[in-house]
Amino acid sequence: MTKRLDPEELILLEESLDHAFGKLFPGSSGTVYCPRLPPQGIVSEENGYRVCFLPEENKILIPLTLEDDLLGVFLIKGVQVNGCKDQGRIMGHMAGICLQNFLLTREKQTDPLTGLLNRPAFVSRIEQSIDLAARTLEPGGYSFELTSFETRPDFSLLAVAVTNLDQLNQDHGYRFGDSILCSVARELRELCPEQSLLSRYREQVFAILIPGKGPVQSKKTAVKLQQGLSALSFKTPVTRESVKIKVEIGSTNYPQDLHGSQLRAHSFEKARVLLKNAGSALKRGRKIDPGQPLPFSKILTHGGTIIDRISLDRVRVDLGYLHQAAEGQRFSVRRKTDHEHGRPGLWQEKPLPKGEIMLVQVGPDESLAEVLYVHEPGRAIAPGDAVTLTRSRIRSRPPEAGEEAHSPILTFQHFLWNWQKDKEQRTAFSLLLVRLHVPQEADVSENKEIEPLLLVLDVVRKTHGAKAIIGEYGSSSLLVYLPDLGPDESRKTAEGMSEVLQDRGCPSLAVGIGYYPCLDSTRAEILSNCRKALVHAQMLPHPRIASFDSQTLTISADRFYAHNDLPGACKEYGLALVLDPENNTARNSLGICLARLGQIDRAASEFQEVLRLEPENCLARYNLGYVSLKTGNRKKGIESFRKCLELDPDHVFSLLRLGLLSEEEHDLEQAETYYRQAITLPEGKKHAYRLLGKLAIKKGDPEQGRTSLQKALTHNPQDAETMHFLAWLYSEDGQDLEIAESLARKSSALRPERFDFVELLDSILLRQGKADQARLLWSGRTRPAP
Repeated sequence: MTKRLDPEELILLEESLDHAFGKLFPGSSGTVYCPRLPPQGIVSEENGYRVCFLPEENKILIPLTLEDDLLGVFLIKGVQVNGCKDQGRIMGHMAGICLQNFLLTREKQTDPLTGLLNRPAFVSRIEQSIDLAARTLEPGGYSFELTSFETRPDFSLLAVAVTNLDQLNQDHGYRFGDSILCSVARELRELCPEQSLLSRYREQVFAILIPGKGPVQSKKTAVKLQQGLSALSFKTPVTRESVKIKVEIGSTNYPQDLHGSQLRAHSFEKARVLLKNAGSALKRGRKIDPGQPLPFSKILTHGGTIIDRISLDRVRVDLGYLHQAAEGQRFSVRRKTDHEHGRPGLWQEKPLPKGEIMLVQVGPDESLAEVLYVHEPGRAIAPGDAVTLTRSRIRSRPPEAGEEAHSPILTFQHFLWNWQKDKEQRTAFSLLLVRLHVPQEADVSENKEIEPLLLVLDVVRKTHGAKAIIGEYGSSSLLVYLPDLGPDESRKTAEGMSEVLQDRGCPSLAVGIGYYPCLDSTRAEILSNCRKALVHAQMLPHPRIASFDSQTLTISADRFYAHNDLPGACKEYGLALVLDPENNTARNSLGICLARLGQIDRAASEFQEVLRLEPENCLARYNLGYVSLKTGNRKKGIESFRKCLELDPDHVFSLLRLGLLSEEEHDLEQAETYYRQAITLPEGKKHAYRLLGKLAIKKGDPEQGRTSLQKALTHNPQDAETMHFLAWLYSEDGQDLEIAESLARKSSALRPERFDFVELLDSILLRQGKADQARLLWSGRTRPAP
């Protein structure tokens, strides 16, 4: 067992000590600190260290030791010392038991070889990070701006594998392999950002969680790790020759790499999807570009390969729904080269594509695709060719003479050709995207969905005759074109399909309906509207039928918001309001996006309109209060927050805002009342403890401030603000500079744009004589003007 505690672990230890001694001394509070030199009273010539009683100060100093090594001191204040001196031995044992329990818990969560987190503990940390981010990723349910309270919601997850470890174990022994793993763990600690969580996830695979980092920063970190680890050299135990390790890195990002129903899943499920994404990126990177980090998002866009040619018109591709592949996606096909950039595995982009394919049957790891066209007959699509996701319009050819002339269901390209030719002549039409609910684990080679699709075909033909055009859209989907019909008539057709399948005991349907004219969509854009309506339909109970409407656009906009595309989300929310001006979910979300884009006046107008329609909408009331503060209307802001509490006495963020406003008015007692009320609520603990800590410091009680801030860090481990204030407190007396430095480093890593965080770290380093490290802090930064 490691007998050394990191500075942050000492802070966590304080809670368990406070709880234990709180039973012995009710009403007292304790603080852990690490003095550079042991206080005089706790040093004993006979027993090493002892409990020290300071009756004149009503304090007790309890040494925290393991095997005669002083790790820190637990200070209890506000106690009557007289009569307690006989309990010194008991207190020492109590502290030792708390310390042993803490270390046993840590040992259970760490890998014994490298000292990094083990797999269960790491997965639990991912779930915690997802839970902390949940509010800022749900625009329809929460407020838009909580800058004083929230951390950045996104994070990166990296998988790092030593791919030649098995061979090194066989050639030079497992002890040599273990030493390599320990060296890699140490190097990862050095190279990863300060706030990272590191884990030995599997035998030769490390996993890293980096909070507050998006795809760009994730890529930079992955490249840095790849270069650093690849440069390591190890001497073999017998021949002393130098060997190097081979490293592959895959990465994924939250929430960018989750889609559809994954974003609504429990954090337990999300964590495992993200881990699988990182693993998929790592494995695929070995195939397409060995020795180069690969983000998960690149698998779908640039990481696919033709693996088999089934017929002239059908091929298999190594992309599946685990890589976010979906039926209807189109890919250009190019020849894969091994020499384009001097490294094997990179794909040639300069030549014209060989052709284009569309996925029609999607399985877990591979899909069946239909060849839409080939540029040159002499350059046929073949196994090994690379595929690249394309969003360009499909160029389809008309059916040749006699080809599928009497087929009731057209191939996708033939459907497009007929649809494109007919829709230009129509002033109105509907397009239905019909999908059977086929379990994802079903074998892609099975064709059990043919009978239900034929039943769908029968309903359409009986209702609309030959004027309806029906085409494939994957193995379990159909496109149905109904000229001259609006959405209401088309919905009746969809309901008829659903009833027939239900009567026959067939799989259920989901139907998305697009129609023309609709908003300012062109005829060609109705297919895109149809896809959005299908996503909406799949979220509904039976019968799962959705016409493209305001709610469809709201769901689409939420996806833009989750990916931090605020302009795209604004556009979709705005269109949703054109279709339904009373869609208050969309209007509130539009206000959130506008405010985050800095358009405060427009945001306020949207929130006021929501309240005109729904006077008791607590969320809109809170958001209006916040933007009122941003425009300088303090009175209106306070009125809004108080009204929120009338509507919902447990509205956490209104309590916190009113507490902050009371502080600004120097009514510290009222502010404390609001904060303590917020602490009683689950969501309030991770925010209110920090505000209480800062308030205690303002009132001249730094010890109480330290206690509250440490509790805040326990409830929200990635709170940069709390880390910063704790670092300042620990640096004030000059005794705990090690803890102060660790906290200051993490806070500045989480919020690198905060110069005050960097300046505090700079001063702490200088006080410890670390001038060289202090100078490095400002590399690439411009010091703020005094």
